[in-house]
Amino acid sequence: MTDSAIYFVGSIALAVVAAAVAGYAAYDQIVGAYRGQVRRYTEHVGGKLRWMFDRTPVRDFFIRHLLWTLLGAVIGWAVFPGPGPFIFGLLGFGWPLWRLKGRVSDRRTKIEEQLERALMTIATTLRATPNFVDAVATTVRHLEKPIAEEFDLLLRENRVGLTLEDALRSLGKRVESRYLDMAVTAITIGRATGGDLPAILDRIADVVRETQRLEGLVDAKTAEGRAQAWVLGLMPWVVGLALFYLDPRWILPLFQDPFGWGILSVIAMLEILGVYGVRKATAVD
Repeated sequence: MTDSAIYFVGSIALAVVAAAVAGYAAYDQIVGAYRGQVRRYTEHVGGKLRWMFDRTPVRDFFIRHLLWTLLGAVIGWAVFPGPGPFIFGLLGFGWPLWRLKGRVSDRRTKIEEQLERALMTIATTLRATPNFVDAVATTVRHLEKPIAEEFDLLLRENRVGLTLEDALRSLGKRVESRYLDMAVTAITIGRATGGDLPAILDRIADVVRETQRLEGLVDAKTAEGRAQAWVLGLMPWVVGLALFYLDPRWILPLFQDPFGWGILSVIAMLEILGVYGVRKATAVD
């Protein structure tokens, strides 16, 4: 064995020993960080699943999450060797979380769409049943999911000892909707001051309906700008993939040279800034 080979093997051995010593010294920190990540993942995913009344265990969701990540890496390796497994693996990793976030957003939107009818139904029932809890219990039987699930949970929390005001605040905290927060605030103040609660609920329902109508009008006016943001963000990558399949020699130098990685980094940064700028210009608060 030559001296250079001995030095190489010795360097590798020293690096392995140093890594083992560092890992042993930082074992508690590594285990603590791992457990913290597991706890945050469980709380994040489990909380959203429970809010949607989805009985899927977090463990099953994690297994699907892992399978999507591996599937993305395999697809990336098959269609775009080199950086493909990393890029498609990230997409596979993000897809279950994006889908979960989309399901939460869809459920919240559905609740907001049902809120006006629910408030008007409660107001009508209150005129015949002065007790608010009884009015909500009667109304729940005529409501549809998902808002019926949330009001039913409010009633169950009240039955196990939570005050109505606390149960209403818990409802607003779960849904995280400014429309529902407005209704909860109006109901709480109306009950505290002895106001005409049916009339208050009717006015809140009118405000919710008109606000949603105006927001729908704004969304329609800004739809073109949002479409432009999608086109701006996807077009360079679509063109890059097309060029790769036409002649890989045009694209591969970008991934084989440090200067090419610099160009890709600048492109990605400009893409992010461009999409952010378009979305910021079309966003209306």
